[in-house]
This record gives sequence, structure tokens and C-alpha cells, in this order.
Amino acid sequence: MFKGLDAFFEGRDIAAITGDDAIGWKNTLVTTDRSARVVNDVWLRAARVGFGWALDNKKIALNPFAGVSVAVGKAQPKVREREFLDDEWRTILKATLTPLEGRMASHNIAARRWVPWICAYTGSRPGEVTQLRAEDFTQHRDGFWLMKINPEAGTVKGGQARTVPLHEHLIELGLIEFVTGAGQGPLFYDPAAKRVVRDDPTNPVQAPWVKQRNKLAEWVRGLGVTDTNISPNHAWRHTFKRRAARARIEKRIRFAFCGHASDDVGDDYETPTIEDMAEELKLFPRFVIETA
Repeated sequence: MFKGLDAFFEGRDIAAITGDDAIGWKNTLVTTDRSARVVNDVWLRAARVGFGWALDNKKIALNPFAGVSVAVGKAQPKVREREFLDDEWRTILKATLTPLEGRMASHNIAARRWVPWICAYTGSRPGEVTQLRAEDFTQHRDGFWLMKINPEAGTVKGGQARTVPLHEHLIELGLIEFVTGAGQGPLFYDPAAKRVVRDDPTNPVQAPWVKQRNKLAEWVRGLGVTDTNISPNHAWRHTFKRRAARARIEKRIRFAFCGHASDDVGDDYETPTIEDMAEELKLFPRFVIETA
């Protein structure tokens, strides 16, 4: 956004930019590759915030981007639900069990093997799973296993940690053996790998768990799950929520698994315990695939 502003207002002092100037820049932002919604939610919002800071700190007399927006056209028609179809999730989960050919780093192999299954049975965001560490898995006193989604491991939307129980099918598949055998630290990327160093806020370096998430998306597309109306990673979240609802798992439990907040203030008084979640998870149906 700042690069775009700098190019458009080359040589101008920001204090001299007027509301008409802001509208002139705004009118150049919608392109075939950038929708009006993205312009409003990202570009103009960022400009408003940046110039708002300058106004609050007495650098300028007014915020020229206050109230500036572009008209958003009618949304594209919804052609399908955002969960995976049966043949899509079966394709992905079957591929996780297929031995990999060629040379591949162990953490990449582990990501393909386990991240889709964890997403499928917990409703977690893919980036929350690719940042998991071995120490984020613990056993409850009643015997079932827990997974903590922790902002200390990377990032969590809203910055709120949450703990979820693990489905018995994950245990049967060998997830805990994999975790305990990994020792300590990240499970799905190499923390010791050499990384790009770049001190440029306009071109930040992607976190390693974000890169792993993106690699998985490319892999899923390569398996043939190519419908652009769904996300190759995030669709697991929709799949979990809808399967849980069809299994009649309580809404408050579904929200707790996914870290969703309720609009009902009264729900804060009914936050489920981890024991409540583990009991309800027994209702969640298994993902069954045929292995030749």
C-alpha cells in the first residue's frame, strides 16, 4: 500500500494530500487482479490507519482517506458449499497414507502425513496445525490426549490459546507415536533451517509454518482437488463444523473446537470443559477410506 502511495504521490508531502487526491488514487486501485472488496478491506483500510496515526500524532491536519471507499458490486453466486465433498476428502486422506517417492525432508513428509488428518478431526486452521510442536500434545488424567493451539508456537487468530481433545481415530493412526518420537520443538518444519533475512516491512518474510501451509495447498491441488470455489486447506475447517453439526454435537462444543466466538454474551457462562469436549467428540464420525 505504501509503495503504491509513494509511486502515485511521488515527491509529495503527506500533509499536502487532500481528500480529492485520495479519491484520485482510490480510482486507480480496482483492477482485473484486485477486486473492489480487496481495495476496501486492505488498501483503503491500510491507508486510513496509516494516515490516522499521522493525524493522531499531529503530523497532518486531516486524514484524507477518512470515509473514502469504492462501490462493491454484487457478490459472485455461491455455486457450492465450502466443505470438501466426499470424493475430495477421500482423495486427500488416501494420499496421506501413500508412501512418498523421491527425496523429501522429514518435516515435509510429516506434514503431508499428519496435517490433513489433524485438521479433519479438530477443525483447526491449517496454519495453527503446521506450527504445532511436540510439547503441545499432552495426556489428560482420564487417559485421552490433548492438543494445545498456542500463540507461543506461532500465531493464532485473536491471540487466544485453546486446547482440544484428540479423536480416538487419530490415536489409532499413530499420531501420538509420531509426536513422542519427534522429541521437542516444531513437528512440521525445520527450526534450524537457514532462512531469508529481510528488514523490509513492505515485503515481509513468510513464517516457516506459513510456507508449509502453502506447500500443502499446492500438494492438494496436485492431487486433483482443483475446484477454485473451495480452499485446499481451509475447507477442512468447514468440513469439520458441518460433520459435527450433522452428528448433533452441541454448538458450544463446535465453537470451542474451532475457537469461534459467540455473539451471545450468555454463552460465556457455558464455556465447555475439556471433559465436555472429549465426551461430545465421541459422536464425531470417522473419516473412512478404502486402502487397496
